[in-house]
Amino acid sequence: MLARSNYYPVEHQLSSGIRVQQDVFLATRFVQFSTEYDDWPVATHGGTAFIVEYKSRWFAVLARHVFGKRNAERFYFKDLLMFTKNSGESCIPLKVVRGVGVQPLPGRTKEDLGNIGDMAVVEVETRPDEITDRYIMDANTICDTKPGNSLKIFGFLKSGSQIEVDGDDVTTFSQPCRLGLECVPTSSSAEELYSAKGDYNPSSPPDLAGISGGPVYNVSQSALCGIVLRAGINLSTKQVTAHFIGVDHVTHLLDAIISEKNVAKYWSKSIAESR
Repeated sequence: MLARSNYYPVEHQLSSGIRVQQDVFLATRFVQFSTEYDDWPVATHGGTAFIVEYKSRWFAVLARHVFGKRNAERFYFKDLLMFTKNSGESCIPLKVVRGVGVQPLPGRTKEDLGNIGDMAVVEVETRPDEITDRYIMDANTICDTKPGNSLKIFGFLKSGSQIEVDGDDVTTFSQPCRLGLECVPTSSSAEELYSAKGDYNPSSPPDLAGISGGPVYNVSQSALCGIVLRAGINLSTKQVTAHFIGVDHVTHLLDAIISEKNVAKYWSKSIAESR
């Protein structure tokens, strides 16, 4: 089981007026997928997914690169099987409805997409009888972020995580991670990225591989503000840096999926969804 110290409960009043308590960390999941091999049915490239409910539909939001080069390039989302679990317990499968990412329109290149091209969403079958831990996204539970805002980032690290297979029983032991950072003016020219920095704790893992796809919660505004695309540690300066995509890009893509559009247009880019 995950240690209770990892939990991060928050209370929100939704736009409907209903008050809910939800836990940001419990909606955060270690990414795994099914294989074609009977002896080893589940594998991982590491990475984190964030389970959300948006307009009554359920999605796993993550960074596309966590699927590994082969799966990301060929976009085998329909063949993947997401799992969710408590560490040290048997996995519960999340049935994939479809996977959606972004591809350049004809005449554009992947470089034109910038960091938006690393966004991905897997729509999952809603199963409230078995899986209740998700983050409800609406106008009152998401926000923009500004330099100086205090942030919490959640995820699972590849280092220290393992999968054990015993017949049909698959058990995952995942390594949770929580970072306390501060939003800073971005040094990147990418308009869609935010940056956050914080001091490195020597007792923390020396490698943040796997945290991509994790949620960024804005403590200053008490709302979700983004999804991590990459993060790292500079051991010489003893500083942690994370780069994340704003939550407005996530909802923009989700709205396009829900409205069955094949194209989602951004301020300076037009991108086609790949299904």
